[in-house]
Amino acid sequence: MMMHYLQAFVFAFFATVAFGVLFQGPKRILWRSGLIGGLGWLAFIGMKELFSVHSFSANFLATVLIALFSEIFARIWKEPVTVFEIPAIIPLVPGLGMYKGMNYILQDYVSYGSEVLLGAAVDSCGDHDGVRHLPGPEDRQRYGPPASAGSAGHSGVQGLICKRSG
Repeated sequence: MMMHYLQAFVFAFFATVAFGVLFQGPKRILWRSGLIGGLGWLAFIGMKELFSVHSFSANFLATVLIALFSEIFARIWKEPVTVFEIPAIIPLVPGLGMYKGMNYILQDYVSYGSEVLLGAAVDSCGDHDGVRHLPGPEDRQRYGPPASAGSAGHSGVQGLICKRSG
């Protein structure tokens, strides 16, 4: 049993580091983001296997853990949170579920394929909610309120990007 979790951690670690390299993250933090990704994946499979937690809840809690560790590591090593968080969340993305769901649909098992796709979509909502709810009020002070699209002289995507206040 312990070997299973060690193997899962190692694979998630290397997957996170590989995506950190792919996204051209700073080389000095790759192993740190790999550590966060491995711990997040361990949290996910531990909650599912040991505590029989639903996949959405396990995804959500593992993503909150990843976001929390990313925030802590960003403050310690004075790097942006995203260089830790984006690669570390990759092992939790339900890509296999999306692939299998589409594959079943293409093989004419539409009902089952739709069910698998819906499960993958629910899991990805858990990822999204876990990342979205963590930033605190100091982030809103630092970056200002998010601008709505097309307001105050901003257009399109630029209106959705938070500007630094100085």
